[in-house]
Amino acid sequence: KMLHKDLIFIKHYILNIIKMGTLKFLDSKLMMLDLIYFLFETLRNYPQAFVQLHSFKRRNVQNKSSIIDFIIFRIEFSMQEHLHNKNIEKGSTRLNIENVLVYDEKVNNLKDKMAQVTNNFIDVWEIIDSQVPDLQIMSKTFSKNLTEIEETQKLYEEILLLNSHSQTLKLLMEVYAS
Repeated sequence: KMLHKDLIFIKHYILNIIKMGTLKFLDSKLMMLDLIYFLFETLRNYPQAFVQLHSFKRRNVQNKSSIIDFIIFRIEFSMQEHLHNKNIEKGSTRLNIENVLVYDEKVNNLKDKMAQVTNNFIDVWEIIDSQVPDLQIMSKTFSKNLTEIEETQKLYEEILLLNSHSQTLKLLMEVYAS
């Protein structure tokens, strides 16, 4: 038996209850994460969910627990999966804020990976430069560096794929990169 015939009414009623809860319990991180999840999963209000999550992460950089970190990870993973599927299904010609946020995050990850690869090459040269290089350490370092290079390449390909589906993002990021 349905409680109410209008499902939209029920969803917005629940949204108002969650918003009132976030106003009453200002310090409740779980209440805010509930709001973000409800926006994303139930209302399918993706831009608002992305903005709320980004704002939440910026406000709570220092004081997070492992449970909060895991919830954020799961929500971000769902959002990225949704965005990836959406971009694969049809290329977007207009610029979406979630595309820019994902692109920016991936570029930052790419910079970190490139720094790790560079540091690994420094380690390789230090090993080679020694009088009697330890082959076991050299093998581990080369293996680690190869893995890092492959991960960096995969990340770069993801960025290219993201750009290829959004012409506006592609143009914007070409300007951003120069």
